[in-house]
Amino acid sequence: MFSPQLSDKIISRLLLSKGYKNWVEYRAKIAPSEILCISQKMYLKPIKPVICEAAMGFLELQHKIATKQGEMKTLVCHASRVYRALISAAKLRFTEALAEASADPAPHLGQHSTVLYEQEITNYKYAEILWGLADVMFFQPQPEVSPVDSKAKPKLDYVLPHFLLWFKNNFPGARLSDIPPTGSVEAHTAYKPVLFKSLLQGDMKAVSSLLKRHSRFKSSPLLQEIERLVNTMPLDPMTCDKSVHDSWRKSCSRVKCPVTEDPVISRLLSILMGNLEALEEESETWIDLILAKLIFSNPYTTRQALREMLPKGDNFEPENTVFVNIIRMDASAVLYTGHLIFPIWVIAHMADLFYHCNLIPPKEKGGVVVNCRQQYLLDFCLSCCGDASLFPLALSYLPCILDDTTAVGSYIQLLADQCHPQTENEGFALLSLCQRFKSNDTHIKRVMSRTMAETGNAGASFAWASSITSPQGHPSQLLIQMVSEMIAKFPDDLALDSQQDHSLHSAADAISSLTTADTTLNFIAQYSQLRKAHKSNDYKMHSKVLLSMFKSNIVPDRFAFALLKEAIPHLTARPSVYGQEETQVLMQSILTIQPTLSIVNAKQLEEMWMCLGNNMASAISQSIESTL
Repeated sequence: MFSPQLSDKIISRLLLSKGYKNWVEYRAKIAPSEILCISQKMYLKPIKPVICEAAMGFLELQHKIATKQGEMKTLVCHASRVYRALISAAKLRFTEALAEASADPAPHLGQHSTVLYEQEITNYKYAEILWGLADVMFFQPQPEVSPVDSKAKPKLDYVLPHFLLWFKNNFPGARLSDIPPTGSVEAHTAYKPVLFKSLLQGDMKAVSSLLKRHSRFKSSPLLQEIERLVNTMPLDPMTCDKSVHDSWRKSCSRVKCPVTEDPVISRLLSILMGNLEALEEESETWIDLILAKLIFSNPYTTRQALREMLPKGDNFEPENTVFVNIIRMDASAVLYTGHLIFPIWVIAHMADLFYHCNLIPPKEKGGVVVNCRQQYLLDFCLSCCGDASLFPLALSYLPCILDDTTAVGSYIQLLADQCHPQTENEGFALLSLCQRFKSNDTHIKRVMSRTMAETGNAGASFAWASSITSPQGHPSQLLIQMVSEMIAKFPDDLALDSQQDHSLHSAADAISSLTTADTTLNFIAQYSQLRKAHKSNDYKMHSKVLLSMFKSNIVPDRFAFALLKEAIPHLTARPSVYGQEETQVLMQSILTIQPTLSIVNAKQLEEMWMCLGNNMASAISQSIESTL
């Protein structure tokens, strides 16, 4: 006998492996933590084309709604069918991928590829069934009466034809092949289950065929009358008036079944008459019972009234709660329970359709207005941003999520914080979006500068940081801090390795377009020129830059001695590039740092003083000679 407490068989038909009690146990056993970790961080290759198609459908729907290119319910109905087809396509793509992976596992997933694909196939089978039911309950356009015919009776929104079609498309019917094609059938063990299953699923042709093959059919007026009733049963309340169904029901009630009659035939007649006890006993699951009630008890049930056929109480297994919420037409509850089961892109696009049908109005939570559509769509965008190939697609959704400039700006910042754009193209896409909505882009530039630094791209990191300026054009504190941190890692003797040298010149290039009085930035800019002059043996440029650095007092004390030592080769060259005035600048610089030098530098200091003295003498001599 049917009972809502019994373990439901609906999902057991879908699971790939036997022995799982429910969906929760299936997910726990089939998907170990390391596999879930992989699936949460990336979109598997087979699903990416489907997500792109879904995005195209989403953007097209928003455009048509914004430009009023059709009635809302028609647009939503069409979009729902597109998404349902894409879910079916996703299931097919993973099925094909599973066949390939079984022979040759995907290299980036290794041994887990087949398990992941099996999990996704099951997920999309379930999503396909649930979306189909949601399509029946929420998105099917309701019939209307033409305003020209004022006397026409309104066509009510009867759910039976849609529900029956959904059921047949998603759940297996009775297997007539289990019964031999010839001979009498009532003695076969499969006869009773096949007969009742066909009857409860509205397959009247199969029921009629089985009755005609009964050994007593030709000699039994009772069987012939029941077969006639089966064939004439009105199944479409949209085309048959209720009076027709009532007349048929009266014909059933006039049929008398002897006590000595076959119990199977007696039970069949009870079902035809809508006997609730018979329906409950022969239905395997609560959803089978709902269909049976629709067919035999009240085929003129509307979508809104279907919830009355649900079993009493809330003792449903977790995977069936979504079914129940759909039948109750509780869109918010469908999203809440469905986000644990549906793939995120499925639940996000379902939330969008609910929103356009005015099924999930904004709610106030803690003094803040919460828009479920925005939340689910943003979650989907965040999941896409974890994949570089889907990053631009995610950004295309943002203008459709919110029109408010401030809100869009905060969402862009959230994307940048949680998704960490890995390429400059992703950063430029975020900047373009900020420019479109006139949002502040400083946060994006900060994130990109940090990301480029983490990936070892010093040039890009400094370039992003240098693009942050004040309204007066002054460099940002971020750039100054980055340069200070870089300088702090330089050795005292300025013997830079290749990476430090590259960072130095990258920072200098980024600073070159800025006008700043900051000594740290000016030191880096001029020291980069100094190293370039030294490398190219341009003594004049080297001396010019070196003197400029000491005259402007931008050289950190710990680097002063190392820079002064670079002048020694130029001091000993003839003719010297340093005149009296330039030599005096160098001497004054040595006097300034001499108290801080250690005894280790004594010999080098002595050599430097000797070079400076000789150069001064030579410079004075040249000056006297030039005046004679």
